Amino acid sequence: MAALATETGLDSYEEVTDVLTHLAAATQYEVDDDSALGLRLRRVLSEADIARNSPRDHRQQRLISPLETMAWQERAEAAKAPMEILTAPPREALGRVIHLRKDSRWRQDLRKHLTRDTN
Repeated sequence: MAALATETGLDSYEEVTDVLTHLAAATQYEVDDDSALGLRLRRVLSEADIARNSPRDHRQQRLISPLETMAWQERAEAAKAPMEILTAPPREALGRVIHLRKDSRWRQDLRKHLTRDTN
């Protein structure tokens, strides 16, 4: 999850790094709509929605490029991952995080983490 947060820039938010610390320590972490993480999640999702429905200029071209819109969408999907990790069954949550990873070396990273955790 930490690598996904770094890949998408979500690690720049204190609310996200705070939940990552709790996830790494396997400690309880409460999240609701009014918590710091809940508010950050809603903001990121709202920004992605604005990018997806961006206004058009006088030539009817979108002001936000398709590439930028895709980046906002990927970030929004990554922002949902901590919530899934906290609420979904582990296998489901892991599958979602892995699916969102952009780094082609994610398999090596996962193997390294799993090996380190079992030693």
